[in-house]
Amino acid sequence: DRPPEQESGEALRVDPAVDGQITRWFSVGLGYVYSARTAELPKGVTVPDYSKNEAYLKEMLAAH
Repeated sequence: DRPPEQESGEALRVDPAVDGQITRWFSVGLGYVYSARTAELPKGVTVPDYSKNEAYLKEMLAAH
């Protein structure tokens, strides 16, 4: 057991993405984000572990 004043935790984030240019002024990107967290806190304090998954599509229009 740890003394009550100590806390610890771990975090993980994975964020792969692909960007591509369609025309001279227009490009798109597709990506995925996974993040997770665990925590150990003093007794009586609870923070749930969690994980999150996100997917995204981005469009970029450039003014030249």
